[in-house]
Amino acid sequence: MHFLSLLLASSLAASSASSGAEATPAASGKTLTIAFMRPGPDPYYQDGQNGAVMAAPSLGAKVVTYFSNNSQSQELANVEDAISKKVDGILMYAVSLSAESADVAKANAAHVPIFLLYGYDKSLVSKVAGFEQVNLIEYGKAVGTWLTKHLTEGKVAIITGLLGRGDAEAYAEGFKTGLANNPQLTVVAQVPGDWNRQKAQHAAQDLITGHPDLKALYVENEDMAIGAILALKRAGKLSQVMVVSCNGAPYGLEAIANGEIQASNTCSPALEAVMGLRILTGVIGHTTEPGHLYYSLTVFVTKENVKDANPWVPDQSGIEKFLSLPLLQPVADSDLP
Repeated sequence: MHFLSLLLASSLAASSASSGAEATPAASGKTLTIAFMRPGPDPYYQDGQNGAVMAAPSLGAKVVTYFSNNSQSQELANVEDAISKKVDGILMYAVSLSAESADVAKANAAHVPIFLLYGYDKSLVSKVAGFEQVNLIEYGKAVGTWLTKHLTEGKVAIITGLLGRGDAEAYAEGFKTGLANNPQLTVVAQVPGDWNRQKAQHAAQDLITGHPDLKALYVENEDMAIGAILALKRAGKLSQVMVVSCNGAPYGLEAIANGEIQASNTCSPALEAVMGLRILTGVIGHTTEPGHLYYSLTVFVTKENVKDANPWVPDQSGIEKFLSLPLLQPVADSDLP
């Protein structure tokens, strides 16, 4: 029988005997060791890692951390190292879809449950403890739809994140779907910024040089948006070009509050990681069914409601709040993308 099938059978049996409360391994006196792997230096991944580290003791776990430097080979080596050190589970952001397939195969062979933050792949669902990510298309679509209500016509450009894992591609697809509600808005360029502020700044410089009458920029995260804003300021075009984004980073929320970013669809990496860790430890403890996709909690913000965004860098009381939230519910099989 497949390893995840064994976990599923055990989880169902445990669930039928439980009272419905979320159990933790701490109840059995065992401290779990969870490997947390982040692919690159983006603050999003670092804050996700910090959230998991802070929440772990409350879930009867400790976290050991790995960094893959956006290298598939380094990521696989990290998975192998974690397995060799007999971790109880792996919680990770994969570098790419092709990389995560190899990661999952290694973890399955070693009977180590693995939970993926982003990089959803339907063919892998039955082989993992779970996937968690925002509803990618809808996440970008909300930004595009908002823009159609606040800009009547003009040229729009997109600066994407690092392509290859599926999320950057889907954000752009969703944004363009939302933007289609106003045929007077035209996407004239789509260029990569690789989740990097400096690369996004250079990309924005090129975009406004090539399209001096540009009216809006959709930048797929706020770290890149800050770079794009710097380029717009230097070109004297910040008042001409609307900037919309995603994520809700602390510096992004500041830019929204002061009017440099007009809107952003936000999610907290710390909250995502805490939810992922709760689900993973539940799978390990046979109280949560493995093999599901979960959609992250999101908050769409503008200057008027910027304080509603969930924090990226919570204090311990914030972590306790995240731990007290209802556990995410899995996406129904019939609704899987």
